[in-house]
Amino acid sequence: MAIATRPSPLEPCSAAVAFSVEPLDARDRFISALAEAVSTAYYAEGELYLSIEDISAIAERERVPDAEARAVLDLLDDRGLIQRQEGGWAYGDGIGLLLLHEHADRRLFWKRNVLRREILRLAAIAYDEGTGELSYREGEEQFVDTPWSEAYAASKSLEYLGFLEVHPFLGHDFDVRVTPSGRELQRDLPGLGRELPTSAADDEDAGADIAPDALQELILNVEDLLAQRSWTGAARELARGDDRYRENHWIDAVREYYAALESGLKHRLDEAETAYADGAALRDLAKLAASEDLIPRNYQALFGFADSIRSPRSHGAGATVVEVEVGKAEALLMGNHVRALLLYLGQRPR
Repeated sequence: MAIATRPSPLEPCSAAVAFSVEPLDARDRFISALAEAVSTAYYAEGELYLSIEDISAIAERERVPDAEARAVLDLLDDRGLIQRQEGGWAYGDGIGLLLLHEHADRRLFWKRNVLRREILRLAAIAYDEGTGELSYREGEEQFVDTPWSEAYAASKSLEYLGFLEVHPFLGHDFDVRVTPSGRELQRDLPGLGRELPTSAADDEDAGADIAPDALQELILNVEDLLAQRSWTGAARELARGDDRYRENHWIDAVREYYAALESGLKHRLDEAETAYADGAALRDLAKLAASEDLIPRNYQALFGFADSIRSPRSHGAGATVVEVEVGKAEALLMGNHVRALLLYLGQRPR
């Protein structure tokens, strides 16, 4: 599999590119594998440069579809966990993804925190003594006896967490300065143990199911979005639709998916403090949402399309109304259509 081949760079891709009623654990494996590669690269090289060929190889190894891989990269980029560079031909600035990997690998997190805590301690001492910055000049002046790649990666991690400022220069030279948050943390021993634990004794997250928690902030699918927005009604009906689909109850599945879309519009109208009539139909809710600029007016038809799937055996807008029995294909179409619209609705600016 190739995510992109020249001459077209990897383009940004909507999160709503591929859906399935079944969970897609390959996507999570892709994120984990990518995070591990980023983590290894930083501590070996000090900086991160992942070409699109490198990322393509990871996606292929984890059997992640092309569109799904692009969607995940876009989400990681949007969240600041890794950044697109060179027009999409490479990715860098992935300290957030490095830390995501360490949240899953606690022993690695503890090991690396030993160096982070030492750097933070030395930077705090330099501030208290009035010298301000610490300098690292490879082969000459080094504030810590550690290879440049490890010292720089540890310092950049502390910067990402808000505890340090890092000023790089040409070659393998950089200065660091502690921030007010870093000074406060250094004086707070219990807090230091919580933020930068070095053993299971002071790690509150040790033994917990870390990987899902670490990914919690990422909106990787519609379920994540509904949970983050607290759209409980839509989430409940969408789950019921998935249950009916798995049971091969196609008509009931379509009915639940339709209800989830109605609830999604109601949740969004409630957030905007816009009143709607009890029992308002989907088309009316979409029209009201458009009038309040919650969706573009010309997108009303996308929401109205759900009516043509739900309406009993009456589809089409040609000269003759065509009867289409609701079956597996129609239920799958409805489930994916509703998911796409809920993702779109939830990602629109508030």
